[in-house]
Parts: sequence; C-alpha cells; structure tokens
Amino acid sequence: MVDWLVSGLPPTTEIRDLKKTSQAKHVISATVDENNFTGTCTGTGRIKIRLNHGESSDSVRLNFLRKGYTVTDFEVKVNKTPALTGPVKEFAKEV
Repeated sequence: MVDWLVSGLPPTTEIRDLKKTSQAKHVISATVDENNFTGTCTGTGRIKIRLNHGESSDSVRLNFLRKGYTVTDFEVKVNKTPALTGPVKEFAKEV
C-alpha cells in the first residue's frame, strides 16, 4: 500500500481525476484540497493505493510525473510540542 501527497494540481482537478491519473486498479481513498469559498482545487491532494500483483509504486508514480504533478510520501508527524497540547502536568506529592 502506498500513501502519497500529490501537488501541482490544476484548479479544475477533482477526485476522479486523481483516480484516473493513477491508473491503479484499487484506489482506497483519494482527496483533493479545495478552497471553501471558490470550490476550486488549491493544488494539493492525497491518494492511497493498494498495489495488486503486477503493479509497482514506481509505475504508478510515473503516471503522475508524466502529467507534471509532484508526488511525495505522506508522513504523520509524531512529535508533539507540549506548549500546544496543554499545560505541564503536576503529579501528586506526598503530604
């Protein structure tokens, strides 16, 4: 399974355009980031694909690159900054 961020999308891009460009048989999910006010694509999206026998991530990535889109691996940022998640916790002290 691959999980990618796709950038460089034109403003008229829709979810079905991402699926069609990938030419993969099993697309788990696809999303396109849209401007809430205008309803147009902001140029980025995300796609999850399960690769079947005979498909490789390089061949699917090449399909996006041929259209002029940039593909990067999606990564979840695990590091949390304590200042943003809440105040410092105080543990119970013996009385």
